[in-house]
Amino acid sequence: MVGYFSDSAGGQRSGNGRFARQVFQEMTERHAYRVADLDEPTKEQLSALLEADVPEPAHG
Repeated sequence: MVGYFSDSAGGQRSGNGRFARQVFQEMTERHAYRVADLDEPTKEQLSALLEADVPEPAHG
């Protein structure tokens, strides 16, 4: 996760708040799909984002 935004394509775009919001939104969507498959998720599972929820940085 360290250097995620500097590794992403887009130059100036990677420092943009909109880009950060889009990454966070994708993370929360991935999280939702991940926990939807759990029969009885714990409070921690419902509230914790994991490295698996982070999208691959776009390299360009």
